[in-house]
Amino acid sequence: MNPITNNYLPLIKHFLPHEAEVLEILHPMNRQAILVGDIDGDQIMEIAAAYRYNEEHYVLILKNVHHSWQQAANLKGNSPYFADFYLNPPEMNRYIVTEEKGDVTGDGIPDKVYLTADQTPDSPFLQNIRLNVKNGRTGQVQQIPLKENAGYEPSLFLGDFTGNKANDILVVINSGGSGGIIFTYVFSYMDRNFKQIFDSETFNESNKYEVIYLDQYKAQVNSLNPAKTYILDLQYKGEEYLNEIYNKDGTLKQPVEGWVAPLSGLYPVDFERDGIYELDAYQNIAGRYSADGLGYMMNVLKWNGREFVTDRQSIAIFGKEKEQ
Repeated sequence: MNPITNNYLPLIKHFLPHEAEVLEILHPMNRQAILVGDIDGDQIMEIAAAYRYNEEHYVLILKNVHHSWQQAANLKGNSPYFADFYLNPPEMNRYIVTEEKGDVTGDGIPDKVYLTADQTPDSPFLQNIRLNVKNGRTGQVQQIPLKENAGYEPSLFLGDFTGNKANDILVVINSGGSGGIIFTYVFSYMDRNFKQIFDSETFNESNKYEVIYLDQYKAQVNSLNPAKTYILDLQYKGEEYLNEIYNKDGTLKQPVEGWVAPLSGLYPVDFERDGIYELDAYQNIAGRYSADGLGYMMNVLKWNGREFVTDRQSIAIFGKEKEQ
């Protein structure tokens, strides 16, 4: 039995006749005919259950009104809602993951910004993550699709990145991969619509690097945009690590190249304390393999009126543990 639908069973039975029986679906898997979803499109979850009573089939729909469940409909016979019990994945439930309030339309009235998603029971993995904005003045809800809409622990931040005196929307989703890669988006309200002004895929494609091991226990990191070169001292890695790569005279046994991974951290910071946020972007610098970290490439991104550009760039390196 599906553990989520089982949790709603006592509530559903409260609204059914005593002799009624909630139906079971055998294919594609054995489960009770209970669905949770936004049936009427008002961004509030409803509960639907198919049941048998006096040899007739019905669909009961419950709606949460002011924190109290109420019967919204009771449909008899071949209702189209019966198809939903077979077509919708039984293990998925849609719900509001996180929400923030702030003026994102620039009219001075706070709006409600929230993320909805489908979640698999007993797993933190989320699918079909969607950004929603409920206009504080009109009450209308606008749904904004995300290109990469599956992952873990999605978060929201509202702040002014463009200097237009309205909050912009930052969405960050953990991919869950071993490299710690994230999917990120920034949306700004422009010309009466929400426009995507930043995404991690475009950033990763636009920011290219080279990581080359040098003789004498060093590595060179080249940034192509902006054009900068950094030299890293690898001696803190220890004798065992260095002996695998270098000869006794400090020359390389063979050429070694690393890489800079895609975006793994993006943080809003108001560096200039002027009420306008910059984006502090982090990328892992890898040596021979992903876990062989050499440091972090850091780009501070600033809005120039058309796009986010690197305002300054630096590298953070790891220190050697000091012997006591």
